[in-house]
Amino acid sequence: MRVSVLSVFLATWMPSILGIEIEIYPESPVEGNTVILRVTNISDTFIFLNWYKGDNTNSDQQIIGLNAARERRNGSQIFPDADIFTNGSLKISSAKTNHSGDYTVSVQAAQLSHKTVKLTVTGGLPDWIIVLIVISSILGVGLLSGLGVFLYKKHSGKEGK
Repeated sequence: MRVSVLSVFLATWMPSILGIEIEIYPESPVEGNTVILRVTNISDTFIFLNWYKGDNTNSDQQIIGLNAARERRNGSQIFPDADIFTNGSLKISSAKTNHSGDYTVSVQAAQLSHKTVKLTVTGGLPDWIIVLIVISSILGVGLLSGLGVFLYKKHSGKEGK
């Protein structure tokens, strides 16, 4: 298989031409679910990659980072639900509404790049409402079944007379 010089050039320089991007998975995160802030258009040979809470890269806002050897470094804003993948993506387990806000990634590769994204975690239903819905559904099915049996017996009884 022949690889053209142009394809090697594009593969090497496209991240720096396009700039880094952040994709949020799922697009509309709900409280309690895992959220991934996926960094795209970065070179695999980055020198460092750091995540910050907020729209700037002040060291006192750093959550977590990786160096070129893919060694993890916690910042002062690290929280128990935060983790980082070796590709630089930020994982937030059991997301909460207070995780909402701006997140900035800083990547040093051939050049220094920053990108900020706004994360909005919406509140899910409280556990007691979910339990209430389940119990109501079970009771509803039971009542409808009982009504069906009652009507069947009542209707069957009239035909036999």
